Amino acid sequence: MGFLKKIIFFLLFVILLACVISLFLPREMAVSKTAVINAPASQVFAQVNEFRNWEKWSPWKKMDPEMKITYGAKTSGVNGRYDWDGEKSGKGYMIIKESNPNSSLKTYLNFGGQGEGNGAWKFEEKDGKTEVTWSFNSDMGMNPIGKIMGVVMKGSLAQNLEDGLSGIAAQVEK
Repeated sequence: MGFLKKIIFFLLFVILLACVISLFLPREMAVSKTAVINAPASQVFAQVNEFRNWEKWSPWKKMDPEMKITYGAKTSGVNGRYDWDGEKSGKGYMIIKESNPNSSLKTYLNFGGQGEGNGAWKFEEKDGKTEVTWSFNSDMGMNPIGKIMGVVMKGSLAQNLEDGLSGIAAQVEK
């Protein structure tokens, strides 16, 4: 029985430690990446504003090639919709909430009961090149596990955003 008590106390200690650490972690997870793409803002914006283009450069589609994608009645601009369902990527949908041609775009993402978030895009053309900033933020709540997951996910999400920006560049710079 002594060994079992030690295991229980150890598990309780780990849970308590996670709760204490989470008190100091941010509630919001925010990631932002910027790239300069050798193309006009109109071409770069068109890649993002039309959901049917995302299959060509989305890092999540590359990670989960068997992902099933369903498009809404509208696929671009405000109220454009994109649904996904995949073994690795889970299930969810994205809607364009704001679309300002060649300037900015905002999206809402719902991860099918696993949370939600907001995406934002900014496009600034200078000398025929476009500086693109892709941001994502999500409220992880006060749940200690959610806050810890936010910290863990931040690094891989940052890499995903970089990969997506590189994919867009490959599409428009050819």
